[in-house]
Order: sequence, then structure tokens, then C-alpha cells
Amino acid sequence: MRQSVDRRTFSIGIATLAGVSLAGCLDEGESDADPADDGGEPADDPTDDTDDADDDSADDLEEPEDEPEDEPEAETNLTAYLENEDGDPVSDGVTVEFRGDGVTYIVEGDIQDGVAEPAEGIEPGEYVVVAEGDEFETVEEEASVDEGDQEEVTLVLEGAPGDEPEEEDDE
Repeated sequence: MRQSVDRRTFSIGIATLAGVSLAGCLDEGESDADPADDGGEPADDPTDDTDDADDDSADDLEEPEDEPEDEPEAETNLTAYLENEDGDPVSDGVTVEFRGDGVTYIVEGDIQDGVAEPAEGIEPGEYVVVAEGDEFETVEEEASVDEGDQEEVTLVLEGAPGDEPEEEDDE
């Protein structure tokens, strides 16, 4: 079974490896110093082939298998940005369908600031994103989404009225 490594675990492993490598460089740099000068122990001889108990830095990079993962895997999602020909966001009177192989996600009424996306993410695969409404012609855009990716498409809805700008109260 193939086990995936998330970005956080990979970063921690690389940082640990870099720290261990630098620590080894610092120890070897002091090997010419006389241990009697600072009262410390003599530095390790790089030609010494004996096993040291603290020389198992590679084992520190492995995580115990019984610990639960702290961070969930990245959610796969596809976001549709809806705008009219003037670049204004379109949120009202639009139904967006994310049509994949054997699955369709429909977003209607939950469109805010011209942004439509399935509530729970989507399955990886090929999709056709379709925007339909009464005030514009149906628009389609193809998209491919890989596992863990956050893909985006922009659909220009010609003839659609843009969102009304929110008026600020000056009271």
C-alpha cells in the first residue's frame, strides 16, 4: 500500500535533515581544537568506524505509524468565477453545473460575489462547467482537476446584469 506524505510532514522532514546536517558540520569544525582548552570532550574522529549511540539521525525522520495525522489532506475543488462582459460579478439568476464523468454538482442560490463552487469539494477528473440563466446564453468551460488541486475557471456571461454594489450607510 502506498502511503502519501503531506506538505507539512515533508517540510518538517527537510528542516530536520537540514538541521542535522548543519549540526554535523559544526561538530567537525571543532575537531582541531584541544579539548583541554574548553574542558569539553574531544570531537568525533571522522575516520572512527565505531558505532555511536547518538549517530542515528536518519531514524529521527521517521514518524511513528500509530500517531494520527494532524492535518487533513487538501480538498480537491473547482471554483467558477461568473462575470459579465464588463467584468462585474454575476450572482443572481444563475445556475452552475459541474458535470463530470458520472457525477454532476449543481450550485444555485449559493453564489456570492460571482463565485460558485460545490459545498463539499469534488472528485478529481475532467469537468464541463455550465452556467445557465434567463438573461444570457448558456456558457460552458472545460476543466481538469487532479487530486488535492484547487482549480478555477472564469465564465463570461454576456448580457447578464452584474451584481448591484452594496450601498454604505453614512449615518
